[in-house]
Amino acid sequence: MGRLQQEYLHLWNSVADAEAYIRRLCIFREIFGDNQTEISQRIGIEYKRWSNLERGYPMSRDLAWLLHKRLPGVSTDWFWFGKMDGLSAYYREQIPLAEKRMVLRERAELTKNGRSKKSPRPRHGAANAS
Repeated sequence: MGRLQQEYLHLWNSVADAEAYIRRLCIFREIFGDNQTEISQRIGIEYKRWSNLERGYPMSRDLAWLLHKRLPGVSTDWFWFGKMDGLSAYYREQIPLAEKRMVLRERAELTKNGRSKKSPRPRHGAANAS
């Protein structure tokens, strides 16, 4: 289930909806290059509130309004439904770039973790020795 916490699952129509919402929050944070603490400070909310969002807690109306006020050009329709038509040109341009950076970083982490967990390769010809 990725980052989605079981305790928030009942608030969504499906796991896929929740996972897409969480992914869009992470993409948004990536646009600014912030960690959770920095993005919450930028918006003016507590760290725990942003962290809960990235764990699947739905965004409240007051937070949606605050995002719109503090970061002009942001569309809550994009967070909730993935609709890009309400976003400013800046965000429409930055979202695919941020998503690409995230994918590349995730692949690098998988490759790094995959190598460290693999058993050592047998030496060439060792299987035929007897």
